[in-house]
Amino acid sequence: MKSRTLVLVSLGLAITPSAWAFGIKGTDGFDGRSGYSGEDGDSPTLFLTGQPANLDLRGTDASDGNNGQNGGDAYSCTHDRPAYNITGAEGGQGGDAGRGGRGGDGGEATLYYTDPSQLQQMRIDATPGRGGRSGYPAEGGRACVCQVRSWVIRQCHIERDPQGRDREVCRNNSFYCTDGRAGSRGNTFYEGGNGRLGSIRLIQSATPLGPELTRRSIDFARLDQSYELSKHVWLRQSGARGLLASGSRVADDYVAFDRSKAWTARFEWNNRRPFTVFAGSGISLSVAAGAFTYSIDSDVWAESDVSGTTQEPLIVLGRAVRESEAGQVAMKVSSSGRTLHADVTDSAQVSDQLDTRFTVKYQTHGFIFSTTRFEGEVPASLIDYKDHAFTVRIGELPIDAKYLAAGEKVTIKLSVIQSLAGHAKNSSLTVKQKLQ
Repeated sequence: MKSRTLVLVSLGLAITPSAWAFGIKGTDGFDGRSGYSGEDGDSPTLFLTGQPANLDLRGTDASDGNNGQNGGDAYSCTHDRPAYNITGAEGGQGGDAGRGGRGGDGGEATLYYTDPSQLQQMRIDATPGRGGRSGYPAEGGRACVCQVRSWVIRQCHIERDPQGRDREVCRNNSFYCTDGRAGSRGNTFYEGGNGRLGSIRLIQSATPLGPELTRRSIDFARLDQSYELSKHVWLRQSGARGLLASGSRVADDYVAFDRSKAWTARFEWNNRRPFTVFAGSGISLSVAAGAFTYSIDSDVWAESDVSGTTQEPLIVLGRAVRESEAGQVAMKVSSSGRTLHADVTDSAQVSDQLDTRFTVKYQTHGFIFSTTRFEGEVPASLIDYKDHAFTVRIGELPIDAKYLAAGEKVTIKLSVIQSLAGHAKNSSLTVKQKLQ
């Protein structure tokens, strides 16, 4: 007798699941270990005497990468004939090949000499190390395959006819099995690269070069002194192998010392406040690519310029404040009508060091709504200044006089923008009151 599946479903619909996997996926193989890179050759400093000598600066060879591990086969691959489609589990992915290591670079010799003939007695081998070979990628594992490709199951369900009577409806449904996918082969990588051929640096001198001084940080408390900086100048040339003993293995390009370049930096302070006020902050001096540059710590805003000569720069400093001193402002609003004004005080007492401008938003308040009567920048002609205090004549702005009258409920939002040397701080001050 044929088996059948009886499915009772509301609304008279039969549900057929999508494909399900059978079996258990194979494990992925491990990637091969990468090879170790070679070691760079030595980089010694020598003073030549003219005696024949051999110098070994070879880089060492890298090691090869290991092979990847094969992916595992899927398992538990038996299956029955369910009332849905099935797919076999996948095989594990093959591991990637291990990369070959990079060969070590040949070393760089720094040679002091007094006569070019001394170089002819020096044979240098700065051959780079060879790169390691890549390992082999591994194969993927086998997938679960079908034992039966298709089968038919008679399935029945209950339907209700228009008269309200239930009846059984049956249908032969076909189901299918699909083989799983085999695991993919691991990735292949190129061999590791060879190292670079070593090189030489030449200095025609019997005494060692002094150290470079290319950067200094100067505290503001010590701006009354001058400061030295220096940088070695090197020339890039070719023909290195022709300078050394026959059989030398070095790069043809080399660098030769030309001269030491010196700078002397000084400061000029043009400010009513002593520079010691800014002690603990500093100015950084540096030379790079043959040019002198400076920068001021970010917690100090200062006007500055450079004069003097290229090698003796003079850094001229003018107005200056600490960043923390900007924004220490407060506002009080007084009077009404055309004499309405805002008094803005600077508790840090540095307003003479800053550029200051104001924007204002003037609003009146009704029973329900608020209305903006003016919004914009205050012209300089309506701003008075004395002893670190400002008077902003709001009543003279283009505002209808009836909105300036005593008893009017207003909100005045004043923005105080203080700036110096590319820095700026915006302080927002708000007063809500009934005009008096």
